Amino acid sequence: MNIGIVIYNLSVRGGEQRQALKLAIELQKMGNVVAVFAGKFDIHSSYKRLIEELNVIPANRKEFVSRKGIFEFVKKLLMIDSETLYYLNEIKKNLIEYSLSDGLDIINYHDFFSYRISRHFNIPQVWMLNDLPHIIDSKFRRAHPFPKNIFVNILATLASLNERRFLKNINVISVLDKRNYCNVKKTFGNAVNVEVVRSGVAQVSTNDKKNWKRKSLNLLTTNIFFPHRRYEDVLLALKMLNANGFINWKYTIIGDTSMDPSYSSLILQMIKTLGLGDQINLLGKVSEKRLIEEYHKSHIFLFPNHNQTWGLSVFEAMSYGCVPIVSKSSGASEVLTHKFNSLLVRPLDPSQIYLSLRLLFQRRELGLLMSKNATSLPRELSWGNYSLSMIKIFNQVIDKSYSFGLKPHR
Repeated sequence: MNIGIVIYNLSVRGGEQRQALKLAIELQKMGNVVAVFAGKFDIHSSYKRLIEELNVIPANRKEFVSRKGIFEFVKKLLMIDSETLYYLNEIKKNLIEYSLSDGLDIINYHDFFSYRISRHFNIPQVWMLNDLPHIIDSKFRRAHPFPKNIFVNILATLASLNERRFLKNINVISVLDKRNYCNVKKTFGNAVNVEVVRSGVAQVSTNDKKNWKRKSLNLLTTNIFFPHRRYEDVLLALKMLNANGFINWKYTIIGDTSMDPSYSSLILQMIKTLGLGDQINLLGKVSEKRLIEEYHKSHIFLFPNHNQTWGLSVFEAMSYGCVPIVSKSSGASEVLTHKFNSLLVRPLDPSQIYLSLRLLFQRRELGLLMSKNATSLPRELSWGNYSLSMIKIFNQVIDKSYSFGLKPHR
């Protein structure tokens, strides 16, 4: 099979980028011919080692001057700004050129808007939807009832109507969890074909034996800074931890702060205001090697994200024996077992995070047991299994088992 994988942004390191690249590598191992088509591209800022294993065809780079004003802001939210349109057009041109010379059996899109170019192609197409477009997903992620913000409500409605017109040639939308399955149906209608697939995680052979008897415990979070990551809940929980005498901890945060500067500034200010600066280490973006080092060192992985799709980093951390504390509104919680391989907490509730941390501080033997249990689940969530799920969908689409607009496949 000749497969085109499309990912708009290969200039950052994130779960979406890792997932698309790992899928492409696994598909190659199966004997398929795979080409990866990228818009924004910077091999040194993304997963260099993975990219070097693949045939990646990037768009021609172009610099854009950031413009201010409400009109530009709305265009950016709806992803119809000049930069987005330029890179989508470049991806489209590269796909057309490649398909004319090498042929393509199927195209697989891997973000929330590159699928828009699908209307230009009459071959089988699958959209791997990790997240709905931000402005649409905001109504599912907001901590307060969505109708309270009329402006966002109107924009989300317009965005939903706008996105529907691009779906005509998409055969299947694959999602990572039940949350997004329901949200896609609400957004695009029951006629769309939606399949839940579970993403993979790197299979590591580690003999990590976390020392839960040591006086101080190491906590870790890895997330690009966005409001739904809910770092503020962790900070308030850590303040409670200190106030109740549990002061022997260090918290490391790994994640790009440039994607949402206002939220990043809020969290940095909170750290100062709460007096937690001496116990928190902000690393920003790090290399793959440094990330693995932090997984090895850490006892507890904090994932307070609210209405977060899946959560690849949770399973990466578990594979190194970290005990995850995970919000029940994240997709990852669907496959975790409370007090066996994780601690599940109510979203938007710092006190729940505090109580979970306190439990692990007081009952170190439970932490050690859960650490051992945590390593087993990631073995089931291999990249190979994820790729098999996707190739099954590809084959069904090519064999015309799916046709967009019919009763949804079950």
